[in-house]
Amino acid sequence: MDGTDLQVVQFIIGGEEYAISISQVQEILRVPQITDLPRTESFVMGLTNIRGTVLSVMDLKRFLLNQSSELTENSRILVVEANQQKIALVVDEVTEVLTLPAEVLVSPEQIAVAINQDFLMGVARLAEKIVILLDIDRVCSFS
Repeated sequence: MDGTDLQVVQFIIGGEEYAISISQVQEILRVPQITDLPRTESFVMGLTNIRGTVLSVMDLKRFLLNQSSELTENSRILVVEANQQKIALVVDEVTEVLTLPAEVLVSPEQIAVAINQDFLMGVARLAEKIVILLDIDRVCSFS
C-alpha cells in the first residue's frame, strides 16, 4: 500500500468484514424499495429512486460470494461513486467508519483469499480480525 492512513466505511457481507474508502461513499441508507429489472445479471437487484435519482442496485454479497442477500433490519445501501457513476450497493450491515493506520495495511499480492483478487485493494490486520479492502471502482466496472 502507499504508506498513508486510510479512512474507510466498514461493513459485513456473509459474516466477513469488508471496507471501502470513505471518499467514495456518498450516503448510507436503509434499503429502499427496489424495482426488479428483467434479464439482468444475477447480482443486479434492480433500480431504486434516491431523492429523485434513479440508481442501479447491486447485491454485493451475490457479486463477491455468489450468495443472495436476505434483506433484514440491519441491511444497508451504500451509495457510492465509482467510475464517474453512482450506484447503490446492498450490504448485510454497516459496522463503523474508521481510520486504518498505514502499518496495518497489506497489499493483495501478499495474501491469498477466496474472492477474486482483481477486486481487492488489500487487507487490514486489526487486533482480532482481518478486514478486506475492496477496490470499488473495479467492483463496479461490471456495467
